[in-house]
Amino acid sequence: MNKKIILFTMATVTALVTLDTTIVGVALPSIARSLHATFADLEWVIGGYVLCFASLLTPIGLLGDQRGRRRAVLVGVSIFGAASLLCGLAQSAALLTIARVLQGVGAAFLPPAALGIIGHTFRGNDRVRAFGVWGAVLGLAIIAGPIVGGIVTSQLGWRWTFLINIPICCGLLFAIARWVPDSRDPNAKHYDIVGCVTFASALFLVTWSLIDPHYVAVRLLGAAIMLVVFVTVERRHPYPMLDLSLFGRPAFLGAVAAGIGYAAAAQVLIFFFPLYLQNAFGYSAQASGLAMLPFAIPLFIMPRIGARASARYGSRVVLATGLGLVAGGDLLLAWSAPLLHYAVFATAMVVTGAGAGMLNGETALALQSTIPTDRGSMAGGLAATIRFTSILLAVAVFGVVLSHAATIDITRRAEEATLAINAAPFARRGIAGDLAGALLTMPQSARLISAEIARLGVASGIAWLMLTAAAIAAGSGALVWRLLPATTYAERVGAAALVVD
Repeated sequence: MNKKIILFTMATVTALVTLDTTIVGVALPSIARSLHATFADLEWVIGGYVLCFASLLTPIGLLGDQRGRRRAVLVGVSIFGAASLLCGLAQSAALLTIARVLQGVGAAFLPPAALGIIGHTFRGNDRVRAFGVWGAVLGLAIIAGPIVGGIVTSQLGWRWTFLINIPICCGLLFAIARWVPDSRDPNAKHYDIVGCVTFASALFLVTWSLIDPHYVAVRLLGAAIMLVVFVTVERRHPYPMLDLSLFGRPAFLGAVAAGIGYAAAAQVLIFFFPLYLQNAFGYSAQASGLAMLPFAIPLFIMPRIGARASARYGSRVVLATGLGLVAGGDLLLAWSAPLLHYAVFATAMVVTGAGAGMLNGETALALQSTIPTDRGSMAGGLAATIRFTSILLAVAVFGVVLSHAATIDITRRAEEATLAINAAPFARRGIAGDLAGALLTMPQSARLISAEIARLGVASGIAWLMLTAAAIAAGSGALVWRLLPATTYAERVGAAALVVD
């Protein structure tokens, strides 16, 4: 068994999800123009994918523990590749969203089983180093995503940002079948069907309520009912999908807080940076991809540094430091966004990227250390559920903040210039990347000043978005410092083993 090949293959499997996310983020303005999509449509293109992905991660992770993790990865890569083909062929925003939902189902198989295989293959300090490599590969995917997405979108069109997944999936299927051994939890004798269905239903209804403002009360009531049934079932099931006793462990809660802070204050910015760079600076998709490198490069460099620091100082120091850097970087981004000066904004991206890089692998490792090794897929699924649910919630909340702040700024500037602008729809189209379409609603003589007002409005909205992200990072960092013990990974695993035994 070649552990290096297993680690690289499983890291690439997880990176496939990240790569798709970053590539699509750069392509969003082009998708809006091509399919005449509104900002709400773009939220569904993101949210439809993450909705199914986040809802199914933990249930499918448990299935991988029971039926075999390698089989779960093979199924997931196959579905993901087929859905990528459908995304590339979609002729409307609605069809693209449907294909993205299917893509999210396939993606849900991947992180839980991949992280479970890594956790099963590596032990002790080797696992610390393995998760450092895993985080670095994810960072490399984040670096490659904006560049590849920008080049592909500019040269071949946005459809190829999805079609490029197909050869990657074929290569991964061959590598998994050839080199990755199977593993499972020998104690997983009963699949918690009711728990999985109620958990997925509750999460689906909550996230759907955030994306679509219609019938919110009905959906939230349904989510509450599903959650009550879920908790009741989990307390009685001999092998529950989610061990509720974990929520009584401060270390587990601290690891959850770190995952939320990383995803909602740093990783989610991948979706919003392209909108800012293309709509405020007027960059092409290719140029905006390159312009995101100051954020992306630290995501590749810092995980290995964070892994070495974790082995010496423990997760609490690394996670709190990373979240502190993210909070500081987000504040700098908020200050620099209205200046419309790229060099200043790029410097702020470096700070946020450095903090995010320290958090990338360490958040998954911290959560893994609080859960027994045999339940590796559940741990991986829970880590990914926390991460991507936080992204989905942040996309919804930040979308509201961005749209509202931009609308207010555009309204004020239009009044000062004595222009008659219907600010809300004008702002939504401008944020989505369809500024040309928004300007068509304006008289020819007013289009030049209207374009400038739109640029400044987007910059103002991004500034408020970054302030919100900074508050999330700071709050998460405080919780991490309060809840996580000042111990190394090996010491935490030893203590956990005593509790389990």
